[in-house]
Amino acid sequence: MNKKKSSVTLLISILFFLLASPVFAEDTTPIYIGVEPRIGREDWYQDGEYDVNVIPLVIEFALSDNISFKTKTSYFMHYGGSVGSKRSLVGIGGNVFYHFKPISDSRQYHGLFLGPLLESNYDYIEAMRHSTIAAEVGYAIPVDTDWSVNISAQYGRTNFSDATKPTADHFGIFVNFGYWLF
Repeated sequence: MNKKKSSVTLLISILFFLLASPVFAEDTTPIYIGVEPRIGREDWYQDGEYDVNVIPLVIEFALSDNISFKTKTSYFMHYGGSVGSKRSLVGIGGNVFYHFKPISDSRQYHGLFLGPLLESNYDYIEAMRHSTIAAEVGYAIPVDTDWSVNISAQYGRTNFSDATKPTADHFGIFVNFGYWLF
């Protein structure tokens, strides 16, 4: 069953990239490469127990003057507690954003943005899959002509493959920073 779910996740990820590939046909498509450091702590964790995303890659590219697609990786390591240090969560997420201000002459977005989030992760400690659907709202702040900082908040629901814990609220505040190519 896990192989089937992994295959579906891989297929969805490939589909996202295939749908976005026409964007790369143009040499001048702005592409954002950044990092989104994340530290997580669940309600049931003991004191001193937490997760750290050790591969916090973010890639975002313009689909139009006001629309972009962002994907981000999750590879969390767990520290502390009874399980010690080990891989805890691996997955991928994607957003399609509407930017209220069109892309600027510096070839990067700025100002308020809003869009849906779809994310799929596998939890190695709990041996279950997490699927999240949420809304994300944020603000893009150009630092100079190529560098940018994005601050955002997400709210939605996470579904778990474990029947004893079917769903939970999802909320997070995120900061990512990176460089705009082209």
